[in-house]
Amino acid sequence: MNYFVDKKGIIRAYDSPELAKKGLTPISESDALEMAEQRDELAEAQQWAIDELNWCDIQRAYHQTGDLKRAVATLDEINQYAILCRDFVSHSDSGDLHMADKKPIRPE
Repeated sequence: MNYFVDKKGIIRAYDSPELAKKGLTPISESDALEMAEQRDELAEAQQWAIDELNWCDIQRAYHQTGDLKRAVATLDEINQYAILCRDFVSHSDSGDLHMADKKPIRPE
């Protein structure tokens, strides 16, 4: 299998290099696997952050409705956690996705 990457970073695989479209850059199989693994990790991190931000919305709703027996943290703690979750996976100035080294810890 012959691996290529386009300008958007999309990995393409062809049985023969002659089948590849013009403008694609050839890469090794190990580079293709590493790039795919990084994308999977970023996608999982993004989904985790979305899930946690949804949890924050539920916690805020408890505070807004006065249902403090269900709220597990103060509103300030929840808001700070939401900021950390958004910072966990973020876009650089060039538009690339980046993931922080450590996941934030959910308040209890």
